[in-house]
Amino acid sequence: MTEAAPRKRIVVWVLLGLSVLAAGLAVCDAAVAMGNPAPAFLFRWLLPRAVLGAPRLVALAAQLALPGLAVGLPVLAAIGALATRTPGAPVKAPVIAGLTLAVVGLGANLATHRFLNAASDGNAENAEGIHGSLPAPQPDAPRVLPRGVDKIVFASNREGNPWKFDLYAMNPDGSGQERLSKAERYHMQPRFSPDRTQLTFTSTREGKAVVCLFDWATREEKEVCEGMQSSFTPDGKGLVFKRGGRGSGQVWHRDLATGKERRLSPGLYARCAYPSASPDGTLLAFANNPEMSYKIYLIPFRGGAPRLLAGDKGACDPRWSPTGRWLSYQTETHIFMIQPDGAEKFQVTVGGGVQHYAAWSPDEKTMAYCQGPGPNGPWQIWGVSLEEDEDPVQLTTEGSNMYPDWGRVPVSEENE
Repeated sequence: MTEAAPRKRIVVWVLLGLSVLAAGLAVCDAAVAMGNPAPAFLFRWLLPRAVLGAPRLVALAAQLALPGLAVGLPVLAAIGALATRTPGAPVKAPVIAGLTLAVVGLGANLATHRFLNAASDGNAENAEGIHGSLPAPQPDAPRVLPRGVDKIVFASNREGNPWKFDLYAMNPDGSGQERLSKAERYHMQPRFSPDRTQLTFTSTREGKAVVCLFDWATREEKEVCEGMQSSFTPDGKGLVFKRGGRGSGQVWHRDLATGKERRLSPGLYARCAYPSASPDGTLLAFANNPEMSYKIYLIPFRGGAPRLLAGDKGACDPRWSPTGRWLSYQTETHIFMIQPDGAEKFQVTVGGGVQHYAAWSPDEKTMAYCQGPGPNGPWQIWGVSLEEDEDPVQLTTEGSNMYPDWGRVPVSEENE
């Protein structure tokens, strides 16, 4: 055996070790691409935090090709070594295979990280680009609220069946509670239209979630499309909603006049939920669950790279305030409010139990939310002042009550 033989073996083992590293990265990337949480080991921090920018099919195909290379190249190298049967081949073939695999695997992962990274760790360039699209805040500018009466709409199961929820409305002090929906179906997640003449809500049809509309004047219901967690765009001409099964989903926009749809969430964000368009129509807030815990992201409504806004454990259900100066969101136990640039953040609720599903009053001075003893309820709706140091007030007592939304419903002058 020549003196160079041990060195060749060392080189072989080093290159095969790099091959294993590249293969591990490739498999992790493929798992992320398919919407699964990355394995919790060393490779996770080397992976892209999110894979964006390319169409879903292209990005998915590119990442799934890496495990193929990881498996295919060593097999081809072994076949080549057996076929040639020359003394040098068993060493040269693994060396070439390992080197090629290491370069391709690590290079592809580095390129993926740099080119498709969503910069969810607060990348300055992406943050600056999104901030530039925000309107300049004018905290002292007077607001002219529309004529009408304030109403809080919500879902309640008080009719006797704990699994069947109906739409209800009440005054902001909890009085005047009335049932809105009449159909014998499941009704949840009501949200007002910008002009407060309609609601969008989630119903069921043959076991599937369906986005629906409710006319405030006629009390008529209309199915729109398959989906859930819908809310209106600021112009009232479209809806943003989630479509997907449990544990998965993408955010879509639907034009109500034409029925045309467009996916808004990045292709490889596979667990999106609770979309909410900003009042000026420039940004979309939504939650995504990349590592088995939801986080809040902002993305330009016309497309671009998302930016992480709130990474609290279980951060979900973002809702814009009427002026767009704040967003509310829930964590696993409490309600928070945060500015779109992340400059300021405040905890709204401080009580025991679990607080979820916040809704802003039209003047941004009060917030309604749900409170329950645990994550599964039962829920009651409470109201809390955002300006005065006052105790929250319980607004509902009967049944379990969820998903409040607050709007100023137009009325004729003679009925005001």
